[in-house]
Amino acid sequence: MTSLGIKAKVALATSLTSILMVALVTVLQTHRLQDDFSKVLFAQQTALINRTAEELDDKLLMLRDIIAQSAKQQPPELAGSPERLRAYYRDRAVLALFDDILILSPEGRIIADLPEQAGRVGINASDRAYFKTVLHTRMPVISEPIIGRAQGQPIVQMVAPVLNARGEVVCVLIGVLRLYKDNLLGHLRNAKVGRTGYYFALTREANPRYVLHPDAKRLLQPRQPYANPATTRALEQGFEGTIDGINGSGQRTLNSYKALRAVDWVLAASLPAQEAFEPFHGAVERLLWWSGLAALLAALLIGWLTMHLLAPLVRLRDAIVALRAAPAGYTPLPVATDDEVGQLTSAFNALMQERLAADARLQNLVEYAPNAILVVDGSGRIETMNREAERCFVYARAEILGRPLTMLVPPRQHELFDGMQQRFFSQGVGAVPVQIGREQVLYGLRRDGSEFPLEINLSAVRTDQGVKMLAMIADITERHRLQQDVEARAVELERERDRAEAANRAKSDFVANMSHEIRTPMNAVLGMVYLLGNTPLTPQQRKYLNMVRESGQSLLGILNDVLDFSKIEARHMELSPVDFALDEVVNALATLMTLNSGEKALELAIRVDPAIPRQLHGDALRLQQILVNLVGNAIKFTEQGEVAVNIELIAADARQILLRFEVRDSGMGMTEAQLTQLFNAFTQGDQSITRRFGGTGLGLAISKRLIELMGGEIAVASVPGQGSRFWFSLAFGVASSAAEERRHPVPGPLSVLVGVEHDSSRAILLELLRGYGWQVDEAATDAAARQCYARRLGAGQHYDLLLLDWHLQGEDGRSTVQALRAQAGASALPLVLLAHPRPGPRPRAMKMPWCWSNPLRRPICTTRSSMRWPPMANMASASAPRPASPAVWPACTSCWWKIICSTRWWRAASSNMRAPRWTWWAMAARPSSACGPMPQPTT
Repeated sequence: MTSLGIKAKVALATSLTSILMVALVTVLQTHRLQDDFSKVLFAQQTALINRTAEELDDKLLMLRDIIAQSAKQQPPELAGSPERLRAYYRDRAVLALFDDILILSPEGRIIADLPEQAGRVGINASDRAYFKTVLHTRMPVISEPIIGRAQGQPIVQMVAPVLNARGEVVCVLIGVLRLYKDNLLGHLRNAKVGRTGYYFALTREANPRYVLHPDAKRLLQPRQPYANPATTRALEQGFEGTIDGINGSGQRTLNSYKALRAVDWVLAASLPAQEAFEPFHGAVERLLWWSGLAALLAALLIGWLTMHLLAPLVRLRDAIVALRAAPAGYTPLPVATDDEVGQLTSAFNALMQERLAADARLQNLVEYAPNAILVVDGSGRIETMNREAERCFVYARAEILGRPLTMLVPPRQHELFDGMQQRFFSQGVGAVPVQIGREQVLYGLRRDGSEFPLEINLSAVRTDQGVKMLAMIADITERHRLQQDVEARAVELERERDRAEAANRAKSDFVANMSHEIRTPMNAVLGMVYLLGNTPLTPQQRKYLNMVRESGQSLLGILNDVLDFSKIEARHMELSPVDFALDEVVNALATLMTLNSGEKALELAIRVDPAIPRQLHGDALRLQQILVNLVGNAIKFTEQGEVAVNIELIAADARQILLRFEVRDSGMGMTEAQLTQLFNAFTQGDQSITRRFGGTGLGLAISKRLIELMGGEIAVASVPGQGSRFWFSLAFGVASSAAEERRHPVPGPLSVLVGVEHDSSRAILLELLRGYGWQVDEAATDAAARQCYARRLGAGQHYDLLLLDWHLQGEDGRSTVQALRAQAGASALPLVLLAHPRPGPRPRAMKMPWCWSNPLRRPICTTRSSMRWPPMANMASASAPRPASPAVWPACTSCWWKIICSTRWWRAASSNMRAPRWTWWAMAARPSSACGPMPQPTT
């Protein structure tokens, strides 16, 4: 038997191969199609459950936010009146969104409901988990589904606390929704996934319950522990997405899961797998039939075409083999036919022509490149160069090709170029250009012997003849000249800068010396003014003398600022760290605050962190200067309100502490434009000619320089019309000090009512008094003070001391005192009034027959060692009076009142029972003259 010819073999092999390949591809594509279909199906199911869960989350969060906003907007004072609560919510849109509105008291009992249902008010819900959570977190929550006690139906509740101004829960607002209404879960109970699939939802409790299920018997019933493993995984491990599994009935299903954000539930959808893959199985069956038929037809067609086309292809192969043997004599191959073989021949001819054209373009790019290009072989000889290289080196191409590269380099750099060439070929530089000679300037040598600076970038070109070095050379003569000019100019500018700095230092030295020379006679002038003031003068003369003294002191302050600023500018300012007591700095600052505030209606407050050690090591004088500047500015630009100083401990160790100082006021504030130039010398926020406030504009500039000199940094925040806030942090050493002095005991424990209008002063007083272990109530208005006093009397108790602001918000001092006296009746009313130097009547001017006052002529700052309490019996016991003695304070609380009228600042010592430090006047009052004359108060 004769063997088959090459055409028959190729045709048979091609046909069988095509049949096998079609069958293999069909099988693989079937599996691939199944995988793709599964992915699409899973993605669709996951997208469906995600979209449904998102819609459900949006509903729940919207309802929760509505309840939270309603609770936030509810006036806290309505919590005590069920009728007012019903009237308030009856007209609110929130009633239309919920089935019921409930309001719970802080104890957990229902105090009001809408719509009203008999027997619901008074139900105790304090055992509910959502109620405990709201009381603990003060945040709105969504409860787990429960059976409502009033209706006996499954409900879900949106719960939010109603807070008062102090952040306390005054009542709890609850919006009740029936769980299976259409606006919540009702529409999902009957919704279908596919034809027979369904939705269900479970809680993620220790024993999960069905929140949603088409079988009504399972609603709010526990789930079986060993049901669908996929559901167990979603509940316990937080799985989200779609998974193929077996349900509790043994049926293969596609289950999709998504955890809700609003509540701790898992929403799921279940679809039978047979129903899900039904379209795919039909498509696969049809695909197999059509694939088999197509494979058979393709095999027959391919066999016939192969036999028909093989002969021209062989002829083309022979022509290509001949071309490979003689590539230099390339001529286009003849095209015999216009079939695929002919097109292949035409494509080959076109490819060869394009290659020749590309080689020509590349040669042109190299030839006309703006930089000089050289190609050097491994022995260092030049193989190729372009026209720019001929121009740079003034050599003809025939004179360069085949010559060593060193002929283009000055003799003094031959060794450098030889080493560079050896490193290039030994290290194997890649195709990315690498610049060489950065550490020194490289030069090229022209044909006429002249040199020029150049820049060289090298890259490797790999060819069939080995690695070549491609050098791209740029003439940098102009750039090199400009660089030399820039360096020379930089040296000249440095000399000019040094001369300018020397002139500036000379100016600063001159200003500092002149300020010192002017200050000496100015001190003499002020001294003579002081001596003259102690001589008999007429009122007119004393007025003029005071004007001279004030002008001289103002000028002396300006000279001091100029002298300090000049020292800082001349770098002559040096710190003088010493051991000092922070109490003394604060007391001096308090005195200056009192004097500078004049008759302004200001509340001045100073608070010092009690954890700060008593003795520190640092420059106390500069610290006081900084604080005086900041506080002086705050008082100057604040007409009414408050100016507060706060000193806090930021960090501490055995040898050093970090303190944060803050000065806050409620004055006019500053704009962004003013803040940008705030710390510039000789500038102020108001630069107009008729500006209201004086000064040189050096205070803040000096403070900033001093803070930086002491290792700190100052910052500022301000809002126009709302005030400003300055703060900075400084480090101080901890000085060794003697043991704490033993503090004198104070009367107590006492119950005190503090009624102060300003928050800062009230907070400091509360901290101070509670530090003594006293029980303290607070009030910010006249009405609140009366209510506190009435509640105290209603409970059958009395306050041992009432500490009230003379200008308490809502009334003046007379009205408040008279109202409290009327409430007290025959009971004792030990009272302390805090009078502020603001416009309006003073206690002395009110001419109250039962009030005696004796304001001190200057502020008295008490320290830990000097603070003494008047000797007295237990002030809390008014039932055991003692006879009064003219040498001591009366012991009977019903016969004397002590009134402390503040000069607008308080400093709390803290809650660690250290003695307080205040500035005060003393006033005393009594309701009758039965106890004899009042003694003078001790300080």
